[in-house]
Amino acid sequence: MTRLIQKLVKLQDLFLSGICDETVGLALFSEQVTSEDKELLVSNLSKEPAERKQRGDATFLKDGVRLGDFATNRTYNIFNRLDMDSSFLSLPPGQWNDDETYQTAKRRIQQLRVVNDAAERSVKLFEEFNTLLTKDEEEKQFLLQVVEANRKAVPTEATKKSVIDAL
Repeated sequence: MTRLIQKLVKLQDLFLSGICDETVGLALFSEQVTSEDKELLVSNLSKEPAERKQRGDATFLKDGVRLGDFATNRTYNIFNRLDMDSSFLSLPPGQWNDDETYQTAKRRIQQLRVVNDAAERSVKLFEEFNTLLTKDEEEKQFLLQVVEANRKAVPTEATKKSVIDAL
């Protein structure tokens, strides 16, 4: 069981690692992010990164946290890794759509393929867990029925408020 707990903690860490100072730069290209949030993000690009406490630590998900709060000088890595020109960052966000370097970078970001790595890892984790319990197919089916009955009996739907209250 200790091995299972370690894997579950690692899975949580993988989920939360999606929200970090390196990937938050992708938000610069979203139409759903306000100009004010983009300005905050750009202003924090000169900030030195602190210890990566946000990786695997859900306590940083609280009211008042904005995307720009995650930006550090490591956020520039997205531009280097994707070989994109970041000169548009010197302009106000309201002018970015008129800038050719922004348009080129935005097209490149839009062409990125998103992979649900966490879901794939969850399936693998379940498969490994399943083989740890029993190798008898009849027992596996019974176990799955017990888990399904438990899901129906115990509500697990978390709301934003219940998650924040738990923190």
